[in-house]
Amino acid sequence: MPETTPAPLNTAPTSAPGTLTPTTGQLTAVGVPDLIRRAYGERFTGELLLKRGDEQKQIYFETGNIVFASSNQPADRIGAALLRQGLITQADFDQVLAQTATGKRFGQALVEAGLMSQRDLLTNITFQILDIIYSVFNWTTGTFTFIAGEQRVAEELKLKLTTASIILEGVRRIEDFGIIRRGLGDLNRFIAPASSPLLRLQTMTLKPFERQLLELITQPLDLLHLLIIAGAPPATTLKALFGLLSAGVLEQTDPPTVSHDTGKLEIPAVLRPPIPLSASAAVSQALPAYAPDHAALRAQLDDLWARLRLSNPYALFQIAHGASLEDLNAAYLRLASRFHPDRFLTAPLPLRREIDEAFRHIAHHYEHLRQQLFQNRLAHTTGRLATAPTVTRSTGAYPAITTGKLPASDTILPPPRPEQAQRRPNPVKPTGNPDVDAAIDDLLAYLDDQKAPLVVGDSLSLLLRTEPPFALPRERVAEIIAGWAYHQAGQRNRPLNEMFLAALEDIRHAERARVLRAFNPDAFYETFIADLMLFCPPDEQELFRLKLGGLQEFLRHA
Repeated sequence: MPETTPAPLNTAPTSAPGTLTPTTGQLTAVGVPDLIRRAYGERFTGELLLKRGDEQKQIYFETGNIVFASSNQPADRIGAALLRQGLITQADFDQVLAQTATGKRFGQALVEAGLMSQRDLLTNITFQILDIIYSVFNWTTGTFTFIAGEQRVAEELKLKLTTASIILEGVRRIEDFGIIRRGLGDLNRFIAPASSPLLRLQTMTLKPFERQLLELITQPLDLLHLLIIAGAPPATTLKALFGLLSAGVLEQTDPPTVSHDTGKLEIPAVLRPPIPLSASAAVSQALPAYAPDHAALRAQLDDLWARLRLSNPYALFQIAHGASLEDLNAAYLRLASRFHPDRFLTAPLPLRREIDEAFRHIAHHYEHLRQQLFQNRLAHTTGRLATAPTVTRSTGAYPAITTGKLPASDTILPPPRPEQAQRRPNPVKPTGNPDVDAAIDDLLAYLDDQKAPLVVGDSLSLLLRTEPPFALPRERVAEIIAGWAYHQAGQRNRPLNEMFLAALEDIRHAERARVLRAFNPDAFYETFIADLMLFCPPDEQELFRLKLGGLQEFLRHA
């Protein structure tokens, strides 16, 4: 097995607040739970400002964790909340309110009047903050704005709950089922375990039925299947699924496809996880929380950074060369669970930032090595061209294959050639040869799934053959397919490299169906992929190469 060497780390961990794009928008297009999950995944530090008419509410984050909330509504103030809950009388309220005229805060005056202990006051302020947060889960109109920057919040007032637990409880309190239905979006999509290590291993407080759903969803499943096997009323199942999706522990992927071979709906191979992690997010609930044994933790972190700086995933996860995917997953689960940021909510902020950065690098190395081991296994068993899963929901900022941020090792795939400046395909013009023009039409119809490979076998053989005589130069065929890919990327709002991969997968399918004549794959793919690469945007070339791991032998000389 070839060595794998991700990019070297800096000599010291870095800490920088996350940034979110877009920073502003309409709540008619995105729900508050999605915004909170994005802030958590991007490790955002700052304020989420929500406005609806005269109402204005703010949620404050530190490295992705909710620490405080405020509101301009009188009903959301601590005095009104205590009065509404019957914890103080109207006379008490009026007496304390009079004290605030002298500049005292309501809570301070309440304690000084002997009407509530300091401890009970802090408990009720926590409930007040949570009520403000939960109230905006029902908003479907208004605007949102992310404002980066640290906020000054008294340490004793900061929430100590995980973001996932807050999201789950907020969704449970949603009464308008229309919000649930809107949030679920396209019901034809698969529901799968989260691909982001940060989101997959969150600490959260689960209801028994939510835990049951997580145990059922170990691979992509369609919603109808889930509704049948869940054994609960559909509304209950949908609400619980929406909560788990909003928290990010589950994610929605592409819908099922019709098999070219069987005609049945099936999970696309691209979505089948090679080996799922052996534990759900609930595992992290059982782990001990942060304990201020600074000496022991410092020693563990120093050892972790020493292994990270080796830029060797095998050393980091302490597994041998030749280890299996199962070995890697087990080792990763142990390490990621130990240093997951949710375990350190009560730690000092500098320590939380350092652990956050360490976890980022753990996830980076895991995804890098997992992809390599997966491609090696796939190449040895099926010879399939594999692509990384593409999900439709935000899954966190820690490096994942779908983000395109993972550097590919020179020992796996070569770096992009400097001379590979991006070209734009020319429109398909008639060649003057009716047979060739008809073959091009058939090729495009095949790529659009409008014609079966057997029907267009003669046309594909004419254009893709690797033995003379050639109907068109190879680079011209690549340009035609690139033109198709550009059009489809715009129509489907998908990255261009995904359309290139889809076209290659179709060619591989025709090859496996044995409809291509005078076709030698060893002579075709290497030069054809190099020609396609010329049309790939520079910012997508590295990701395109990484996803082409199933053809890595052809690409070594591309």
